[in-house]
Amino acid sequence: MNTPSTSTSTPVDPNRPSKLSIVPSSRSTLQLRRPTKKETSHKDPPRTDEVDAEFDEDDEEVEHEQDIDTYGIAGRTWEAAYLMKRYCKPPYVPTSIPSTSKLVFEPLCPLFVQPSTTEDSSSPPPSQRTKQRKRTLVEIGSGTGYLSLHLLPFLKESDRLIVTDLPEVCPLLRTNLGISVTEEGQEGKGNGKAKGSHVQTTLGDVKVRPLPWGDQEAFEELENEFDLLSSADDDSNTGPGPDLILASDLVYFPFLYPGLLRTLIWLTQPRKTPSRTDVDDTSRKGNDVPQVVIGYKIRSLPREEPFWKAFGIWFEFEPVYYRPIATSAQDPNTTLPSPAADEDHWHRFGETSEGQDQLFIFVCTRRPKTYTWDVPKEDEALMNGLGSDDQFETLLLLGMEC
Repeated sequence: MNTPSTSTSTPVDPNRPSKLSIVPSSRSTLQLRRPTKKETSHKDPPRTDEVDAEFDEDDEEVEHEQDIDTYGIAGRTWEAAYLMKRYCKPPYVPTSIPSTSKLVFEPLCPLFVQPSTTEDSSSPPPSQRTKQRKRTLVEIGSGTGYLSLHLLPFLKESDRLIVTDLPEVCPLLRTNLGISVTEEGQEGKGNGKAKGSHVQTTLGDVKVRPLPWGDQEAFEELENEFDLLSSADDDSNTGPGPDLILASDLVYFPFLYPGLLRTLIWLTQPRKTPSRTDVDDTSRKGNDVPQVVIGYKIRSLPREEPFWKAFGIWFEFEPVYYRPIATSAQDPNTTLPSPAADEDHWHRFGETSEGQDQLFIFVCTRRPKTYTWDVPKEDEALMNGLGSDDQFETLLLLGMEC
């Protein structure tokens, strides 16, 4: 969905490769493998795993326009986006109100992780904390905007969502996100009501901006407009941003890898404060550190593995696992054992049926040692000049042994 990051590369339209032959997708395209059900005693009544209800859920789909004729690859919603949508749901809360999700994820989607509660003697009492901490979310390579459209109902009034892709794809994003543009080129507020969508009106501030991967000028324009790498004074209640970077199904063409990696590095650079310009993120812990959530489908492992080898030099990452929530938690009157009670009911989220390409969701954070590194300007140096990381290969091998 983006252009190569160096001027010496032969111009290629990544959205229109030769012999492009694709059709619009639907969530039924995703054929996830059901976990093997646990053996039950002949005295126990049959029980269906809660995960089946989640995978076969009949909730209203996010209506959006797919326009392959006009936008090529960017005009199709790709499989990992459907998986990311399921992951980016509010987690189960043990109340009488049914949960939005019937699955428990590990790690939890960072969007729904509560801010750190560490306090010191100078912290004001809870009764005096009236402002919500502002959060900034950035989706790169958004394409049809399917994932961002799904996130709209979950944004708080203090949240900002920046949805990005190539300049020529931004009109499709604005259409699907319900963002109008005035004659002066100013955006209205997205409300998720475009194309008859059932998605609720959002409280957050939603913006669509161009961001070709590896384009430093475009990144700097985005950074300057939204103060992405600054932390304002405490009185403004502005947290470091972006807090969360979303990337769904972006690892596919090798010539795009350097630009994609550079963009992820830039978005997770150390933040600066008005009083100090040399502050880095090495002292920040837990959910105060910017996180990247990547949805990924293996299509050609030999072509895609070089990205993960280079990515792992800069980032630590772990796959998402899931299990069904306890049956008794969903129905207090049941006496049946919980399908989530045993460790062997954890499964990697994205396992597909036999013969299907595997999918993953990775939650990623920058390696602290890389905060002081210079980002190589040459693609070859970025991809191969800093060594090779084997995190991804190890994860694949561990998966084969399970």
